[in-house]
Order: sequence, then structure tokens, then C-alpha cells
Amino acid sequence: MAELTVYQKNKKFFCVPLDSSQLTIGRSSKNDLILTGDQVSRHHAVIEKMNTVFWLRDMSTAGTFLNDHKLVVPTQLQPGNTIAIADWQLVFASDSSVQAAETERKETQITKLTEELPGDTTQILKFEPDALFYKQLKPCLIIEDAKNGNRTCLVKKNRLVVGSAKNCDILLDDEFVSKYHAEFRLSDLGFHVVDLDSTNGTFVNNFKIKECYLKGGEKIELGNSRIVAVFEEGSSVTLDPFHDNHFCGIYAQSHSMRLLFSKIQKIAATDMTTLIVGETGSGKEMVARALHDLSDRRHKPYLVINCGAITTTLIESELFGHEKGAFTGADQRHLGAFEQANAGTVFLDEIGELPLELQSKLLRVLEYQTLRRVGGSQDIKINVRIIAATHRDLPSLVEHKAFREDLFYRLYVICLKLPPLRERKEDIPLLTKVFIDKCSPDKLLYLDQSSIEKLKNHSWPGNVRELKNTIMRAIAFCQSNIITASDIEFLLPHKGPAIEMAENADPATALPQTREEVMAPEALRAQEKSRIEGVLKTTNHDKTRAAKLLGMGRSTLFRKMKSLGIALDDTDKQE
Repeated sequence: MAELTVYQKNKKFFCVPLDSSQLTIGRSSKNDLILTGDQVSRHHAVIEKMNTVFWLRDMSTAGTFLNDHKLVVPTQLQPGNTIAIADWQLVFASDSSVQAAETERKETQITKLTEELPGDTTQILKFEPDALFYKQLKPCLIIEDAKNGNRTCLVKKNRLVVGSAKNCDILLDDEFVSKYHAEFRLSDLGFHVVDLDSTNGTFVNNFKIKECYLKGGEKIELGNSRIVAVFEEGSSVTLDPFHDNHFCGIYAQSHSMRLLFSKIQKIAATDMTTLIVGETGSGKEMVARALHDLSDRRHKPYLVINCGAITTTLIESELFGHEKGAFTGADQRHLGAFEQANAGTVFLDEIGELPLELQSKLLRVLEYQTLRRVGGSQDIKINVRIIAATHRDLPSLVEHKAFREDLFYRLYVICLKLPPLRERKEDIPLLTKVFIDKCSPDKLLYLDQSSIEKLKNHSWPGNVRELKNTIMRAIAFCQSNIITASDIEFLLPHKGPAIEMAENADPATALPQTREEVMAPEALRAQEKSRIEGVLKTTNHDKTRAAKLLGMGRSTLFRKMKSLGIALDDTDKQE
């Protein structure tokens, strides 16, 4: 994505993404980019995007300069162009020119994680996405008080109020400092400094700010006092596997899963964006829920949006909301998921299915925690943690231009990878016991060795979800308190070497992948009829329980019974 890097007097302050059709620049608060100064007009200039080309147009009386030449007519921007407005410099970078910077950002990105420790000390962690260790950091504020000299304050909580009032977290004896002057918030982007409507203002590197993020080392001026935020790096600490095989409703005893539990525990208390990657049925939504339930946002809203289950025409409104009259049928204002979950968590399942045209809007939410409703003209500030999940290969989608590279890097702050069930078969006996206890609490059931071996030898393309459904069917078929291999039926065949090789072959020549493609229609109908009759007998013809055991809706069960010639009683015929 193209962007502007903003400088004043050769000091860099921030970057502005060019993710919409135009960007207005000026002194007025109605502009997209607000620049201060007497020589800046209220509406000074505009950058307009036409197809993939950006044009700069001057609207001021004092003039706009491009590469030291006064702009006379609208001019196409080239990578590296410098726009001068009063004492501001805006450096333009195109999509291709920021690609290398995005790659470097991914390689060097540091996620700072906060966790309260005994003794009221805040621990900050450097955590690489695939690492099995983390580094401890100590966030500190070096304070130069106008009257009391220098002192160092170890940050002990996520929010600190600085001012001259006695109940402030950091007290400054300075007549030019307001009672409640500024607030320092510790976040995954570093320190977030917010001016609390002080009389004399808050300055970062001599630039007056309302709020901004600090990466460390910047000089903050409040009245005659100065504060520098730093992170002191400590030693590396190995990440140990979680001590139990039960974690937030997830059961596993494999080393890889218990390491995952430890990662979740470490990162849950933060607001960082998290990407969960795993195959279908591997438990991505349960991991997302655990991240929310263990966070400080656990008592706030938790909303799940499946990006692949909502039509393209509706998903923008579902995520960002819409104003009354924004489109046909919009007879009232609608708050999207991000506003509904304000102060809480939004889980974006199947993020790889998000339409390309909406990815830039999501990027803006991630970068600036602001959104604009469909049909709206005002930016709305929000405070949400975003967790995303996918079973798709996002790097491949990026390579094929089906997923934005900048959005991928912004989501990949930290990545939790769920191993497929076939790679952790030592979890199968434990999971099987859990499912039996849940699905048949009134009947004592066991699996014999042959059934356990059959389960372990299966390739589990549907992962834990497939295992659960398989156990539910086995409970229905079992005629005693021992489940044998004959009671276990897979809806998808075991993937032997031939099928695994065929998965990488041309789809037109690939081997059959489903039971329906392998079996003759008559045999398939006979087997389905036998299975339904067996479940109905087990449930004493309780259709609701039978449908649940078969993994289908009640109406679907009735339709199949009629189609297969299974007798319906008089009550059933009335439904």
C-alpha cells in the first residue's frame, strides 16, 4: 500500500496510508491529514488516486511545493517525491517501494507483552512468532523534573497519569504542568502518550501532540519537565510446556499442544493482534476464545465474524456498520462488529476469505483503531482487540495478489500454529475419553485396543471435529459398553500413500476423495439407511437426539427418512 511519511523540520513523526480514493491535507480538523502552522491553509492540498496512479493538487494561497518546485497544475506523484507545505515535508512511497520496508518490519517486529508479576512489577516480553523463548524487558520512564532533578521510574502498571496533582502516578513539581497533564499507556506498539487537555500542551521531539506512540528514546516535554521512555532488555527465558492437559476447554497431552497453551497464556493478557493458523476442525475458535477469556477484556463483548460465511454485499456492513440511507434497505443506522465489541474482542474467522476491497479498511482499523461506517463521513474511534484465523496459506495468497501483503504483515504480529491431529496422535485417547464422557454421560463406555489402533491409523482430514463426530457415531452403533473397531466408521476414507500423492496432482486426474465418489449409489443408500435405523433404535426413536448423533438437523433427518423409506410415525408425518 502506498503511503506518506510525515516530517517536520527533518524530524520524522508518522506514516499515513493512502488507502482511499483521496487524502485531504490542511489545517482544518475536517482534513484526513491535519498539519499545524500559520502558513498552512485550512484546505491546503489533496492527493487523489486514479486507478493505480496518485495525483497531487494544490488548493492553497501560500502554495504547495513538489521537489522544491511550486505546484502549478495537478502532478503525478513518483516514489521518493517530497511534498513541502510550510515547514512540513511529506515523502511519497508507492506500493512497490514500501514492499522492502514491510519485509524488514516483519523480520524485526517486536511484540511487547505485559503481564502482572508478584511484587507489582510489569513484565514486558519480546516474543518472536515461532520462538520457544522470550526476552524480559523492563519499561522505564526517565524523568527530568524542573525542580527535583533526574530520577528513573519503573513502570508497574499499564496506565500512568502524569501531572502536578498529588494523586497522579507520576508527580511533577512544575508550575507549567497541569494537574492531570498526560497519560502513558503501555501497549503492543510501545508507549501510547495521550495529552489530557493540558493548558500548555504535551510535546514529543518538540512537536505538539494530542496523542502518539513511542518506540523508545523519544523526548517528551511537559511544561519545564522532560520524560524519556525506554525499555531495558533482560535475559532470555525458555518457554516451558503447560503443566496440565486441560486448558480453557481444550484437551491435549502432546508436547506441541502444551507449548501452545503456554504461548496462549503468555500473550492473552495483551492487546496484540494474533493470527491463528490451522486446518479445518483443529480448534482455532477455541484458541481465540481462550485468548479472550484470559485477557483483561474477558468481561467485555466477544464477537465472532466468519468472513467466509457472509456474502460480499453484507460483510462490509457487518464489520464496519452503516448509516441510515447508505444503501437500499438501510432504513436505520447499524453498528458493525467493531463498534458492538468496543472495549472487547473481535474474532475474524477465515480471514483469508475477506474480499480484497475490504482489506484496506481492516488495515486501517488495525493501524489506527478507527473506522468509517458505510455511507458515513466521520472517523469513529474504537478500542478492540482483533484475533484472526485461517486454514488458508496466506503467504501463497499474498504471492497471487489475493491477499494484501501489508495486511498480512500487520496480522502476523504473532502467529499461533495449531498442529493437525495426525501430527499429535498421542492426544487421540484423551480426546476420545473426553468426547465419550460428554456424549454419553449416563453410560459407561470403553474403547478396546483394536478401536484405538483404528483411530490412530486414520489420517483425520477433519481433525478434532471429525474425531468428535466419529465417536458420536460409534456410541450410537455400540451394542455394549465396549466400542470395537467395527463400531467406528469414517465418513472420509483413510488417506493412504496413493491418495496423499493425488492431493498434489491435477484436480482433473486426482483420485476420489470422498466416500460418495468411491461407493456405488445403491450401496451408499443402503449403508446410510442402516446407519440411521441403528441410531433411531439406540435413541428409542427420539428424533432430536438421533439427528444430533448423526450430525444433521432434525428436518434433514426427516427428509432422509422419507427418501430412504424409513417408516415415520403419525406425529412425524405432521411435521
